[in-house]
Amino acid sequence: MATTIIQRTPVDMPVPKSSAAPKFTGSYIDVKNFLDHCDRIFDQYNVTLDDDKVRYMVQCCNQESREIIEGLPSHHAKQWERLKTDMLKIFDHARTTQKFTLSTLRAYAFQHSNLSMRSLDDFREYQKQYIHIAGWLLNNNKISKTEYNQYFWLGINESLRPALESKIMVFNPHIDLSSPFSIEDVTKAVEIIFKRDRFDVGIFDNPSARPFTSLIPPKDSYPERSSVFDEIKKYLQEMFPNIETRDARERPYNPPEETKRIFQDLDKEEKQAHKDDKVENLIKQMSKLTIHDSSYAIYYLRAIKLEPALANMLIAPAIMNPSAQPAQPVPIASQSAPPAPRAPRQSASEIICYGCHQQGHGINNCPTLIDLTNRKLISRDSSNRVVFPDGSRIIRQNGESIAQAVLRQQQPPPPPPQVATTSIAISEAYYGQMFKNYRAMVAEEEEDDIGTWDGEDEFEFTLAGPGN
Repeated sequence: MATTIIQRTPVDMPVPKSSAAPKFTGSYIDVKNFLDHCDRIFDQYNVTLDDDKVRYMVQCCNQESREIIEGLPSHHAKQWERLKTDMLKIFDHARTTQKFTLSTLRAYAFQHSNLSMRSLDDFREYQKQYIHIAGWLLNNNKISKTEYNQYFWLGINESLRPALESKIMVFNPHIDLSSPFSIEDVTKAVEIIFKRDRFDVGIFDNPSARPFTSLIPPKDSYPERSSVFDEIKKYLQEMFPNIETRDARERPYNPPEETKRIFQDLDKEEKQAHKDDKVENLIKQMSKLTIHDSSYAIYYLRAIKLEPALANMLIAPAIMNPSAQPAQPVPIASQSAPPAPRAPRQSASEIICYGCHQQGHGINNCPTLIDLTNRKLISRDSSNRVVFPDGSRIIRQNGESIAQAVLRQQQPPPPPPQVATTSIAISEAYYGQMFKNYRAMVAEEEEDDIGTWDGEDEFEFTLAGPGN
């Protein structure tokens, strides 16, 4: 039976950009193989014309490489052999003929000599990298056989060399030490020391006592079983072998009872802070009113509800104190009346001290306040104002001196007085107006300061009373 031979033509060549067609992206490593691949296809499909060869080869290149090739004179002249020579030059194929130098080998051997070698795996990795560099230099006559063996020995850590030398001297006692050990002898000695099936592998738990740690898989060698913390810890130990990393999960923590107590204390402090803010805002509002205003009674009741001890410090509203006189309206001066003359400045002997209500001195040199300061009942703040030692303000009642207020507040507060509702005549209309004002002022928040200037570099904080 006759065999039919199929004659292939240029029409049957693989389509450019297909998987069977050659490809070139401009790399100096691939340019020679690319041109050889094109020649094999041209021989297989009987392509003889240089024009067809050049056109097909250019279509197999990427955009950047194609634009460079189209600028060559040999491409314009459609000369295939000349174009191949130009492409080998322009894409720097000569770089592949000089991969390494003797300096490269020296640098690698010196760098690896500082690394420890604890297993046969470590030696095999070093052996592969060394042959990659030194083998190419030896085959291209860049180094001699003596240098090839010498740098292989120098690339091994100094701590391992005595053990290797002793093994080599055992099976070759007449070796010439004036020449470097051959790679074959060194490899044989390493295989004896790092033998994988040694009898003592895995007996010692201390990895530093044996060079076989790579034979026993570590617990974190399985990524699917290790957590993110283990991966981070492993990475840090590889980057900084002399630094002991601490697992983030091993941080100290408080017991549940202590944590619960801390949160309860924080909750109490937060509630007390809100309560203090409310009381302070209520006192600010009351300082701008008189005891006869209906709003004053609302603020008063809210304040003593939040802090019952304020009942002994605040003046009760007029509705709860029938003996209080109604506030007299302040007469408005006529616009045509001349301005009142300014009162003459008081002399030092006529000054009345707000600290003790005595004449002849001011609050800054009051003997009574100085005595209270020495007894640590009062102190001065950063603004030179008289306050309690803890920094709280001294609240005075109407007509009371600072010393009297201090002594009064040092006494334990009596129980809140019981107000007989039968003795207070409150009309239904007054109640309606009072609660109407209360609903209107629930959302008000004013931040006005409390206090009046007493003319002696001191702020005197007083609550509103019948005379204000």
